Amino acid sequence: MTTDDTWTLRRFRLAGQAHLHGARALLASAPGASKGGERPPALLPSSATYLAQVALECAIKARILWRYGFDSAAKLKSAQPTVHERLFKSKHGHNITELAAELRLKEVVAAEGKALADDACWRRLCSSERPYTLRYGAADLDEADAREDIDRVASVTEALFAGLGRFRRPA
Repeated sequence: MTTDDTWTLRRFRLAGQAHLHGARALLASAPGASKGGERPPALLPSSATYLAQVALECAIKARILWRYGFDSAAKLKSAQPTVHERLFKSKHGHNITELAAELRLKEVVAAEGKALADDACWRRLCSSERPYTLRYGAADLDEADAREDIDRVASVTEALFAGLGRFRRPA
C-alpha cells in the first residue's frame, strides 16, 4: 500500500526518467510495428507512447510539488488539500492539459530555455482521451508519431527536471 508520503519529488523524477527510458526501449524493440497491427498491444507504438505520457505526468507533478515548495505529496496535502485532491487523487491528475495549466507549463519550459510548440504532437499528448486510449491499446499511432511524441516528452521532461535541483520554493 502506498501513502502520500511515498510520492516524493525524488520518486516522481526517478519514475519519470524510468518510464521515458522504457518508452524508448519499447519503441526500439518493436521496429515496424504497425497501427493496430498483428503484434500484441503491448508491442505497438501506442504502448511506448503510453509510457512517455506517464513520464510527462510524473515530471509535471514533480514540478508542481516543487513550485508549491514541497518535497512530497503528503506535505502538499497538508497545506493545499484541494490542489492535492484534484491533481494527485482524481482523474484530473492524468489529464496533461489540466496539469500543464496548473503548472503554467509553457512559462516553466520557456524559463528553462526551451519552447513548447502548440502543434499536432502536443495536441496528441494533451488529448482528453489520453492516457486511456493508449492504456487500452485503442490509440491509432504509427511509429513516426510515437517517436515524435516520445521526443517531445523527453524535451519537456528535461526542462522540468532541470529545475528540480533547486529544492527551495521559487520566488
